[in-house]
This record gives sequence, structure tokens and C-alpha cells, in this order.
Amino acid sequence: MLIDNSPPTSDKEETADAEQDPLEGPSHQLVKEPNINCKKCEIKDKLIRRLRYIYRRDMSKLKQEKEKALKQRNAMILKLRKQIKKNREKVLSTEKKVDSLIKSVNVDKRDEVKKKLLFGEIISNNLRDGFKGLSKKEKREFSEKVMRDKDQFKKHKVLNKAFKFTVRDKNKKDYYDESFMDSDKKIKLDVEEFFEDDSNTKISNDKKEFITRKGIRKQKRYLSDTLTNLHKKFIKVQNSNIGYSTFCKYRPFWVLYPKDSNRNTCACKIHVNFDLLVKSLNKIRIIKETNGTAVLESLCCDINNEECLNRTCEICRNNVIKYEEFSNEEKINFYQWCAKKENYNVKGEEKTKITNVKTKLQDYPKNIIKNLEFSLNSYLKHCSNIVAQYKNIKSMKATMTELIHIDFSENYSVKYNVEIQSYHFGGSRLQITLHTAVAYLIDPETGIMKTYSVCSISKCNRHDASAIWAHLIPLLAYVRDISPMIDTIHFVSDSPSSQYRNRYIFFVISQLKNDFPDLKFVTWNYLEAGHGKGAPDGVGAALKRTADQVVRFGTDIGTMKDFWKHIQVKVKNVKLLSVSEQDIEERRIPSSVPGFRGTMSVHQVLWSCDRHQITFRKLSCFLCENGKICSHKYHLGFMNLPSNYENFDAEHLKHFINENTTHEILQEITNPQTFNNEVLYKSTTEALQNMKTTSSSAKNKKITILSDVKLHWTNTSFIGNKMKRNENNNFQLDFQNFVSSNVRAIPEEEEINTVGSSDSNSIRTIQKKHQTIKKKYFQHLDDSSSGEDINKDLKILKEQSRITSFFDDSDENIF
Repeated sequence: MLIDNSPPTSDKEETADAEQDPLEGPSHQLVKEPNINCKKCEIKDKLIRRLRYIYRRDMSKLKQEKEKALKQRNAMILKLRKQIKKNREKVLSTEKKVDSLIKSVNVDKRDEVKKKLLFGEIISNNLRDGFKGLSKKEKREFSEKVMRDKDQFKKHKVLNKAFKFTVRDKNKKDYYDESFMDSDKKIKLDVEEFFEDDSNTKISNDKKEFITRKGIRKQKRYLSDTLTNLHKKFIKVQNSNIGYSTFCKYRPFWVLYPKDSNRNTCACKIHVNFDLLVKSLNKIRIIKETNGTAVLESLCCDINNEECLNRTCEICRNNVIKYEEFSNEEKINFYQWCAKKENYNVKGEEKTKITNVKTKLQDYPKNIIKNLEFSLNSYLKHCSNIVAQYKNIKSMKATMTELIHIDFSENYSVKYNVEIQSYHFGGSRLQITLHTAVAYLIDPETGIMKTYSVCSISKCNRHDASAIWAHLIPLLAYVRDISPMIDTIHFVSDSPSSQYRNRYIFFVISQLKNDFPDLKFVTWNYLEAGHGKGAPDGVGAALKRTADQVVRFGTDIGTMKDFWKHIQVKVKNVKLLSVSEQDIEERRIPSSVPGFRGTMSVHQVLWSCDRHQITFRKLSCFLCENGKICSHKYHLGFMNLPSNYENFDAEHLKHFINENTTHEILQEITNPQTFNNEVLYKSTTEALQNMKTTSSSAKNKKITILSDVKLHWTNTSFIGNKMKRNENNNFQLDFQNFVSSNVRAIPEEEEINTVGSSDSNSIRTIQKKHQTIKKKYFQHLDDSSSGEDINKDLKILKEQSRITSFFDDSDENIF
């Protein structure tokens, strides 16, 4: 049977043969039950079941193919019958159609009516045939020209006759007209109006936040509540009983669910507080404007014009906010971001910190209006600064001027593909600092402006002026390699007072020439607070997004070395630079640097090598030079640089101590492990203060045991004889007398005789070291004087042993 491919027989067939073919199926009466333990019986049963399954499957497929063929046959027959029937019908000509229409018309006017009907029929057919061959755009233009007066077609009820050669314009249809709108369209319109209400959805302010569908572009709106709650609100407001599914179906395509990425985490405080005031008044129908931008549009001719924002435009300078009538009897709620001081304890010590909190407030509408009017001037000035800064920087790029835009990106937290629980939730995760920059430089070979993306990374998470200084050095070195002839740098950054806009950065600007002698002119331009986003933020986002992608694919980024290795391979158009913690520590900035009054109003700082002066301006101006008052009325003030300030070497005193101090005495001065410039500055201050308050008039020749004197280099006995303190002395005169006096070395025997014999060896060793240091000290003074007057030498020594106050020539600020 397997050879004939015939189907197996039924199980009900009775056969007397015990050795019946298994494909034909055994009889229940004659065939014995198979032995369960017999493997041959199991194989035999499996084979039978498999063959039955195959035959049944093939039979079902054949049945399906048969049914499909019958359907196709019937469809073809039906189609042919329709075609035959259509061909049998006689096609009437235009003239016969007209004759059939005018049979009942009066005989005298029949010919005239026939001509008009013929003309209309011919025109209609020609328009229809020509309309089919046009493109979509041409069809619309053709329809607008032909159907100029649709009211005439509607009046005579022949508008449907013109659909053959016109395009139906649904956008211009009057949906409020009952004749053109059914109940479903009314419901859809009500739902759209409900979702476009500002109390139910929030419109996006970003110009890129729009959505297009079927040629309709709409600004995105985001739901302010869940669809379930909004559906309940819709039923109450509209007195409608539509279902939830219908409500969701008619939700406009531009109304979307909010996402985490829609949160604005870098909003400007001035803008947000002003918007909150406007929204509180709009909620109770006092003003029509919904946000600060709408207020600007109602007051100004052009919100991007500085004259309008500064209220100097002759057209719109007298415009005011229009208020509706209101009741001042009840208080209303509104929100504001406020700075509050909070006290906290750290190891028993009370400290104060300032935090920004969104606070719910209550006040009468009249007081809120006063607050709005009071903050309007600062808001307009704030917007004017934004427009001016962006405009000036854009003009700089257009004039092919070298410019460097810098910013700190949010620290990157290292990640492992598999992390243990204590690491993931603990505080042992390393963070990497990313200082990003985008340099706009002119290619020296082609003369074309090119863009270079740079990012300096560091394990140190400091974002202060010293860290910025350390990050700028390799950045400027990279810029110099690209453009060796560059001598002018224009920096652009945001304006946080803890990072870029402070007195320490002003100090850094004046010190860049020490590392780059070819630098002749530097400007630092600050964008308005809260509006400093730019290209560097995109660089940081690209690097961190790439690092996260690497981790997702199973690679660990647990150190800065791993971050460097993978980012350098994946992102080749960003130059990576490394800054060590030691580089940041070496960039010491004196704490005595004075500030500039009005620092928070500064938007441009100018420095040039030919002037010992820094210029501050309230807005960026690239036309007026440094040291001159800006002719555009942007000038804020000057600060003078001392003549000897730029040649100051901060390490000379530390070098002197290391060369002239033994290891044992250095241990007494300070702990070698923590010896740094800060200790050096502090010790120098103490030394000079001791020198100022020491009198040389009272001389005591009594020998003092050195072991009884604290071995500290700031002690005057470390240099010479012990002196009594006198507050009414002259420091310079006393120090001259001390240096010019005969200082003799006391013989070792004389000193040892005054001390007990048990300590003679240790004292002798200390005395030798003391004499050696003293000789080197006076030798240092003799070499520096070169035989000239001692007053000049003391003046030079005094200038070299202190930090001159930044922009100040007074002698009050010492190391």
C-alpha cells in the first residue's frame, strides 16, 4: 500500500489475517492489544500515527485548494456576465441624452434649451477629462479658479455636479453649519476644543516640538492629567454621555502623553517665576495672556528687537498689559521659586545652606498684579540681554573670528554591565568630569572656518576657577596646534557665579599669557543666566550616550581609562584631553583676589597685553577696544593690574625653603606629606607678621638653647638673635639694622659649655645645621643685592616674598 500511495483503511474493517499490514489499521476484535513493553510495537504505532497525520494534512490542503478554485471560477463568471450586460447596453450620445431630457419642454423653446444643455454637457465632459490628467497641486489650483463662487452652485443645488472636476476643501468647510455637520462631527469638534484648552493640556514652547500628519502641522500639546480623569471632566463640562473609547478615538493627533524627556531641568528662574504669575492671573480671567512670551507679544512690536524690549521704541513704548475687571475680596493661590536658608549639622557643627523650593503662596489679585508690574522691567531687561548676547555672538561667527564655546557637562557616573547590589545603591561609584568645548577656528591652509569639538576629562570633580584654569591649558594648546598664528581668543560660556563669572576667573584671564606668550587679546563673553545652552552640551550628551551604549552591549566602563579607550574609538570627531588632579592643584589662585562691584551684571571681560587694565561691560561689544569706554553704552568699569603682577612666580619661596632647609627642620615646620602651597602661604604670612612686630633695639646677648626654641622657620630666632616684640616699631628700619649688624657665628665650644654634657652631641648637630642655613640665607641676600643699596634689596625681597593684591598696590595682602 505504501507503493500505491493509497490511504490507510478504516479501523472498523475486519480481517482474519493476524499479520495485517499496519497501514490498513487493525481490527478491534481480531488484533490483540499491543504489548506495552515491546519496543517494536511502540515503533509500529508511531509509524501508523505519523502516516495518518500526513494523509489527513494533504487531504485538508486539497480541499482548501478546491474551494479556492471554485471561488475564483464563480468570480470570473460573475465578472464576465457583468461585462456582457454592459456591452449589450446602448451608449447614448450627448445629443440623445439632451433629447430625452427635453421631451416635455415646450416646442417653441425646445431648440434654445437643447443648445444650452448641449453646451453645458460638452463643457462638463471636457473639464472632467482634462481634470483627470492634472497633478494633485494643479487640480487644487484648477479647482480654485473654476469654482470661484460656490454659493451659486449651492443656491441652485448643483454643487454635486461639479465634483467631477473640483477638489473638495474640507478645511474651509463651515463645521458650525448644521447642514454640513452630523452628530459625530459635532462630538469630534467638542473633544478637540476640550483638549486644546490650556487647563487640560499644555502646549510646548520649543519651536522644534511640532507634529505633521496628512499635510497638517500642529504644535505639540501634552496632557495635564490621565485620559480617564479628563473623560470624567469632559462629561461634566459638556453635559455629554459619550463613552471613554469614543473620547479617546477623537483625541487630536497633536495631543500626546508627556515623557520624562519633556521635563525642562535647566529652566531660567526669572522666566519661570514670571510665567507662574501670568498663569495665576489668567486662571481667574484677569488677563488673556497665558505666559511671559504672550505678554511680550502684546507689549512689543518685535520680541527680538532690543529697542522694543528696552521700551525705547516709539511705536510700542506706551503699551501696557490690559486687565479685566476683577474682585479683590478673596485671595488666590500662585506658585513661585524661592531661595530659603536651611540649617543642618555636620559632626555637631551647625551650618547654613541655601536651597531653591517651589512654594505655594496666597495673596489678593491686586497685590499679584503689583508684583507682576514690578518684575516686568527686570523681565524685559533679561530678555533684552538674551537677544543681544545671541545676536553679538552670531555676528562674531559670521565675521570669521576665532571663538571657543565652553561649558561643563554633567558628570558621567561610571557603569558596569553587571553590578552588585552594594555598588549600585552605595556611594562608591566614580564620577568623571567632562569639560566640553566647541572651537570655531580658521583653517590656515584653506582660510575656511571649521568647527572642532573638544572634551577634557578628569577624575577630579572640582568645577571651580582652578579646575577651569587647568582645563583651559590643554584646550588652548590644542587650539594653538591647529592655528599656530592665533593671538586673539574669544571665550563664550554660561554665567554661573560658582564657575565662570567670578573674581577668580578674572584673575585666570590675566594669567593665560604666562603659558601662552603669543596671546595678545582675550575676551570672555557670558550668556544670560539660565540661557547658556549651546553646542558644548551636545558634545557632552554624545559622549555619555555613547558610553551608555557601550555598557548596554556588555562592556564595562569602570574607570576613566576605560572611558577614554572606548570613546576614542567610537567618537572620532571629538578630541579627548586629560587633566590630572595634580594639574588642578598646581593652579593656585590667591584667596585675597578682590571682587568687582557689579560682577553679576558683567557679560564681557576684556584683557590685552598692551594694557595693565581689565575692562568690564554689561553686554558684549567687539568694536570698542580694551581700556576704553564703550561707545555703545555697555561700559561698567575698569580694574588695574599691578606692573609686577604678571611676572610673579608663585613657587620661588617654596623653592628657596627646599634648598635651604634640612629634612629634620622641615618636619618641624610642617608634615611633609601635606606640605603644599597653602601651608607655604600661611607660613610666609606668619613670618612677615613676626618680622613686623619684632624690635631690634633691645638686644640680648644671652645664649638660648636651641632645643628650648620651637624650630619653625617663621620664628625670628631661627634667623638671628632673640628680639623683644614692640608694637610701635618700624618694620623696614628694624630689618635693615638687623641685616646690617655684625652677626657672628657662636663657637661650638661656647655653646656646648652652656648646655649639659649629656645632650652635647645632639646640640652640636643642630647648631651646625642652624649655622649652615643662616649662612645660606645671608648669602642669598648678598647675591641678590650685588653691592647696591640695602633699601633696594629689601624692597625687591619684600616684593618677591608676597602676593600682590589683585588689581591693588597696597601692602596689606600677603601670602
